[in-house]
Order: sequence, then C-alpha cells, then structure tokens
Amino acid sequence: MSIAILPRTAGVRNALITIFAVFSLLVFGALAMRAVEAARAGDAGKGFAVVASEVKNLPNQTAKATDEIAQQVSGIQAETGNAVTAIRNIAKAIEQQSASTQEISRNVQQAAVGTQDVSSNVGGVTQSVNATRTAAETVTGQAQALRGDVESFLAKIRAA
Repeated sequence: MSIAILPRTAGVRNALITIFAVFSLLVFGALAMRAVEAARAGDAGKGFAVVASEVKNLPNQTAKATDEIAQQVSGIQAETGNAVTAIRNIAKAIEQQSASTQEISRNVQQAAVGTQDVSSNVGGVTQSVNATRTAAETVTGQAQALRGDVESFLAKIRAA
C-alpha cells in the first residue's frame, strides 16, 4: 500500500461523515412532517409515532457508526504511516550495511595487494640471497685456488 492512499482514505471518511449528516437531516425533517400528520390522525397515527420514534434513532446510530468508522480509518492511517516509517528505516539500515560491506571488500582487496607486494619482495630477496651465495662460493673457490698458488710459490722460493 502506498503512502499516497492515506489522504484519499481521509477524503472517503469525510465524505461518509457528510453523507450521514445530510441523511440524518433528511430523516429528521421527514419524521417531523410525519409526526405532525400522526398527531392530526389521532389514535390512527399512534403506530406511526412508534415507528417514527425508532426511525428517529437511526441518525444517532448512524452517527455513532460513522464515528467508529472514522476512528478505525484514522487508526489504519496511523499504523500505515508507522509501517512506512519502519520500512524506510529498514531500507536505510540495509544501505548502511551495504556500504560497510563494500568498505570491507575494498580493505580486503588492499590487503591482498599488500600481501602480493610482500610476496614479490620476498621472492626478490630470495634471488638476491641465492646470487650472494653463488658469488660467495665463487670467491671461496678462487681464494682456495689462490692460496694453493701462494703456497706453491712460497714452497718454490724456500726451496731455491
């Protein structure tokens, strides 16, 4: 149900009240004329007087029923307004939840990029360590060869 229907239901309620008010006036006028005729008729009009008395109460009963309908329509309008407000609040909460979820998703993506950068850096460090080890092994081998050459040279000098 749209919130736009609420003013229309108020209009219907007001129209009912107006219709019943006019009806009450018409019934009261008709009864007044009939009461005068019944009074002129004497005993023959007594039966009509009883019926007229009952019919005379109809506008009051109609007015009470109209008031009850008006109260119920007002209650429905109020509850409908409350429901619309609650639905709007729920929609706002869903929007906020969606925004939070998107923010979490962005943060997770940034963390993944950071992890990937760290992984790349670790790979670079591993390559550097391997290159340094290879160079150290080469230098060690050359140092051992040089030491052998120096020892051989010194042995020749001592022997000479």
